[in-house]
Amino acid sequence: MSEKPLIDSTQFQAELSQKILQSEQLRSLVFLVCLLCVFVQFVVLRLTEWFPPGFFEMRWGLSVADWLILIFIAGIAFECLVWMVLRRNILHDRSLAVFPYVTACIEMTLPSVGILIISEGIPPIEVLSGPPILVYGLFIVLSALRLDFRLCLYTGTLAALNYLVLSHFFILPITSTADYPFLGEPVQGVVKAMTLFLTGLSAGFVAREIKKFLMQSFQSHAEKQSILELFGQHVSPRVVRTLLSENGGDGQLRHVCVMFLDIRGFTSIAERQSPEQTVQYLNQVFERMIQIINQHEGIINKFLGDGFMAVFGPPFSEKNPSQAAVKAALEIVQYAQQATKLQEIPPTRIGIGLHSGEALTGNVGSSFRKEFTVIGDVVNLASRLEQLNKAYQAQLLVSESVYRELEEAHTPLNRFDDVQVKGREKALVVYQLA
Repeated sequence: MSEKPLIDSTQFQAELSQKILQSEQLRSLVFLVCLLCVFVQFVVLRLTEWFPPGFFEMRWGLSVADWLILIFIAGIAFECLVWMVLRRNILHDRSLAVFPYVTACIEMTLPSVGILIISEGIPPIEVLSGPPILVYGLFIVLSALRLDFRLCLYTGTLAALNYLVLSHFFILPITSTADYPFLGEPVQGVVKAMTLFLTGLSAGFVAREIKKFLMQSFQSHAEKQSILELFGQHVSPRVVRTLLSENGGDGQLRHVCVMFLDIRGFTSIAERQSPEQTVQYLNQVFERMIQIINQHEGIINKFLGDGFMAVFGPPFSEKNPSQAAVKAALEIVQYAQQATKLQEIPPTRIGIGLHSGEALTGNVGSSFRKEFTVIGDVVNLASRLEQLNKAYQAQLLVSESVYRELEEAHTPLNRFDDVQVKGREKALVVYQLA
């Protein structure tokens, strides 16, 4: 049986398509700003009559300069239209397949028409070697924002073909090359066209690498999110995030407060219910208890059948883990009492043991599987304290180290001196808080 993939590829591709559309919109906006800047500068030069005399010669009813102004206006209007179409498709979450190719074709035609018109005002051979040719390069560079290798190559090819057609069929045949023996050579046009093509090819490689990086970033984020959703059902989501970011470490000596919790009389409760009802009962009880643990900056380290072990302190910064643990424990006891009184759950009695001290915390396991855990005598003693609840008919027992660390006054119900705990020679002082 094949495993279910962590990532929904359809949703992933849809999100990536939207990001590419946003990048395409940014490309259109950048080019629109460039056009507006050049247009303003061109109009100022036109009004000051700075251009060569040829720009003021009349062609087809208007001067060459005025024709260029019209081309600028057409280009600005077209880019505004492109930007609005892209914005509309982004808002409606729709992708565009052919549209980028059509816009690239139209955008590449505009500078070609402009170059033809400029060649009416100044020597054509100078136009082919002057600044107007740089517009092709601007289009090619901005095409990388489309994040599509084929589109970049398509744009570079269009630029190369436009330049070849202009130089070999429209401009060079009507140009006297006697004054420009080097620039007038046909090989010049071929070399420049090839350069434009290679520029498009290079932009395509850049776009592909950017897209690959974006896909890897999206995939990594989606995988981490899937892991959080999957394993967060079994352990604390905060632990999962810490382990994913490798902040858990391989082992640190930290001051912690460990809680062991057990549901008293669970066997009798299970006997009176069906297995389904028992599971439903545990889920209902644990859901509220886990919420309380999380609210007090604790984590559920592991479930133990009808109970669990929780840790306060690592892997997060907690100034007083004992204070947080006691507050959480008292709230859990109060919840069980109230829920029982309101008959939301069967009569439930809780047994909790708390002990604080130094412990080794971090990731333990092999290269194939690791688990965040707490190792030390503090864990064993907390477990022993939880078991003592049966002997003292208590619900919350804390060690002397926990009681001394409390910032708020808690009058104990009982203080038990000289308590002997299995596995320890020295007697303990234990306080009953509930």
